Amino acid sequence: MNILISILAFLIIFSLIIFIHELGHFLAAKRAGIKVEEFGFGMPPRMWGKKRGDTIYSVNWIPFGGFVRMLGEDLSDPQAKKSKRSYLNKPLRSRILVAIAGVLMNLLLAFFCLTLGFWIGIEPLIVTSEDFVDVVRDGGIVMEVGEHDGGYVVALPRVAVFDVERWSQADEIGFEEGDIVLKINDEEVFTISDYDELTAYGVDQYEVWRDGEAVFLDGEIEEEQAAVVSYVLEGTPAEEIGLQVGDLILELQGEEIYYATDVFEVTASSDESVLEYVVERDGDVLAFDIERGEEGYVGIYVGNVDYEENFGLALYDTSLNTTVYEITPVRYGLSAPVESVRELWRLGGLTIGMIKDLFGDLLSSGEIPDGVAGPVGIAQMTHVFVQEGFASVIRFVALLSLSLAVFNIIPFPALDGGRLAFLLFEAVTGRKPNQRFETALHGLGFMLLMLLLLAVTFQDIARLFS
Repeated sequence: MNILISILAFLIIFSLIIFIHELGHFLAAKRAGIKVEEFGFGMPPRMWGKKRGDTIYSVNWIPFGGFVRMLGEDLSDPQAKKSKRSYLNKPLRSRILVAIAGVLMNLLLAFFCLTLGFWIGIEPLIVTSEDFVDVVRDGGIVMEVGEHDGGYVVALPRVAVFDVERWSQADEIGFEEGDIVLKINDEEVFTISDYDELTAYGVDQYEVWRDGEAVFLDGEIEEEQAAVVSYVLEGTPAEEIGLQVGDLILELQGEEIYYATDVFEVTASSDESVLEYVVERDGDVLAFDIERGEEGYVGIYVGNVDYEENFGLALYDTSLNTTVYEITPVRYGLSAPVESVRELWRLGGLTIGMIKDLFGDLLSSGEIPDGVAGPVGIAQMTHVFVQEGFASVIRFVALLSLSLAVFNIIPFPALDGGRLAFLLFEAVTGRKPNQRFETALHGLGFMLLMLLLLAVTFQDIARLFS
């Protein structure tokens, strides 16, 4: 029964999206005074038809898509160039509106579905891994690292430890090669940029994934002794006694030194004429008794070693399987229309990128990207969304309608964008393109699109048995 419901839902959804598209062309043509000879639901052969006025309203045997047949599209019709109601004889702006009306209707349907979904509550529109990560950051996903029962597994981007420098701060904290950084100060880490940002102002605790379990590392370590001799003045007691640039000052007058300011403070507070320095040089600890100069100093400049730049951790991008249990729906209330427009703009840009990848892969390798689906793949997705409920179906319809709109507007022959390109050529040059050439080119484009559809369908079927 569930399969039958899913099949029925697929037919309704797919046909609705195409019907809305063709309805846009139909309404625009009627408004422009163009004679619409047939408005068909589904593709021929015709199953049923009824003529009202000048138009035959038909239902066809192939339950996918639809079409609008206007006077002027068939150049063999003797009325195509003579009739005032022919598409060819209408003003340019009217023909442009007819060309893009289907795309506008699909965008309107996507906007309506998203607004309704954001009003009643739908899962966030997760299209890319970056989308998923953003929802995780917002606390909208209940998940657990590793593969577990009761959810589905996704591979999330993470940051892994490539190498730990011996005796470094990272080594002292307890990092090991192969550790995957999960959190810093209880904030999720997915990219090296996340790591850099979260470690910029100090770390209380790291959480890493090691040997199948979470391990917590204390981020606080003892202060590093970081006061170093940066310059030795000529002819001063420090030069005569043998202090060198690069000496790490460990003690002064018996007090431990950590920063350059400690050197100045101890020197200023001591009344002794001889200052006792203990320094580290090339791994050796050396002691020097240095008499003060005339102004009370020994003749050195002191700076700080920046150990943060030498933390001792080499990182690389990786991924880690994570079990997702629940994604919290989002509701925007009165701002739902505004959020819908934002999402349509964002997803439209992503869809354009996917279409570019599709044609790029076809031209470069002859392969179809895995993310592309035809009717069979859409039917599979419909089954999944029907099981999840009404809100998921609404979201699915919005995405499909948006995808159809974006695909149709690309300037490829036989698509609305291809027809629009010829109209824009006419607008720029002031003369109509050769109608027979345009018709032939659209015919070629249609055949190429059918071949693409067959290839995508074959790939969808192959996935069913893989």
